[in-house]
Amino acid sequence: MATHACSVQDACIYGFALQERTFTHEEEFLFGLDLILDGLEQRLVR
Repeated sequence: MATHACSVQDACIYGFALQERTFTHEEEFLFGLDLILDGLEQRLVR
């Protein structure tokens, strides 16, 4: 699960960095990151 979590975070951050080259979507990035972290937290609680 740790490997998958790192891959998801990496993809999210990398995708955001690519978009930042032309657009500013900080709110969308933070929203997506919160979703990822909430999902990981739920998996840990199980």
